[in-house]
Amino acid sequence: MPSSLTSRFSVIGILGVLFACRPTLPPNTIPVSPGNLVTDTTALSAFADSIGKGAFGYIDGILVIREGRSVFQRVFSRTYDSVYPMTEPPGPFNYHDSNWHPFYQGTSLHTLQSVTKSVTSILFGIALDRGDLSSIDQRVEPFFTDQSRFFSDPRKRQITIRHLLTMTSGIRWPEGGTYDNAEDLTGRMEKSRDWISLVLEQPMEAAPGEVWSYSSGSAALLAAVFQAATRRDIQDYATEHLFTPLGIKHFLWKRSAGDLTDTEGGLYLEISDLAKLGQLYLDRGVWQGRRVVSAKWVEESVVTQPRRALDRRDKKYGYGRLWWTPPSNVVRDTSAFFAWGYGGQYLIVLPTKQTVAVMTAWNLDQRRILPEDFASRVEKAVSMGR
Repeated sequence: MPSSLTSRFSVIGILGVLFACRPTLPPNTIPVSPGNLVTDTTALSAFADSIGKGAFGYIDGILVIREGRSVFQRVFSRTYDSVYPMTEPPGPFNYHDSNWHPFYQGTSLHTLQSVTKSVTSILFGIALDRGDLSSIDQRVEPFFTDQSRFFSDPRKRQITIRHLLTMTSGIRWPEGGTYDNAEDLTGRMEKSRDWISLVLEQPMEAAPGEVWSYSSGSAALLAAVFQAATRRDIQDYATEHLFTPLGIKHFLWKRSAGDLTDTEGGLYLEISDLAKLGQLYLDRGVWQGRRVVSAKWVEESVVTQPRRALDRRDKKYGYGRLWWTPPSNVVRDTSAFFAWGYGGQYLIVLPTKQTVAVMTAWNLDQRRILPEDFASRVEKAVSMGR
């Protein structure tokens, strides 16, 4: 690990992670409902009991927020040392290292994996609203002067920020399978010393905007783009303009070997703070009366973009600006959207039910419950009325 990366983690560890292990909700963070806003707590309790018995793999916590109040929570404790023996050297990108995954060094900070992408989207919206970013239709080539050799393909020179935010860059990026899949480019990237060059050297498979294909590589480029466009590190920007306004005091954001913020999957939060981000979007960018991000950005980010998907499993889902929308035949709320991270990290927003639901887990070998199935269970349990 480079010394700059080590020192950055050390500072975060000293200043941001001094609190109890695996707590329940911090007091006065999200109020607990004084009344019964849930019609079927029995169903949620039964679901949680099944989780406790291992029916859905390794789930660490679930939390349901209704009208801004906690109506259901369950935390599950286990020792991951015995679950995933280390097969590689320890470190922040070894998913079997229990010092880093799923909790950071025994604290309640849980890896969010690709939920980080959705948080990155929020930050681009804030920067656009504040005038720190002029447009998401800027071409990204000028931001990569040190990698100009990778832009010989004229199609690559046409990639914009919008294309990166919507997974339509056209850069070929095989992704998926199990954690140890040798063909997974994301795993190769996370182990490399130069993430940006590894992404940009990949060939184009389509013109930008022509097809949709999920790419953690495209999301990783956003850290460098944000820094070049705003002259701010996106982690520092998040602290000032997102986390502090929402009262999020404890977090960890991993950095790449090039000392860039890991915008494709490096953020760690407490489960209650993750729920705050869902509540922010449920309330169309307002947190406790304060505008954090524009309603326009929220609305445009969570609406499925017109696209031609490649032939892959993700075709049944909709995708906006680094946010997902669920299959309509599973979730009834047609306005529902969610953030989705590897291992079972789900942030579900059900606007019709005024509900936010969060799940954190660490299922590396197989996905035991899909986000739309979790959303459907919550949707059936919550009530529109009091």
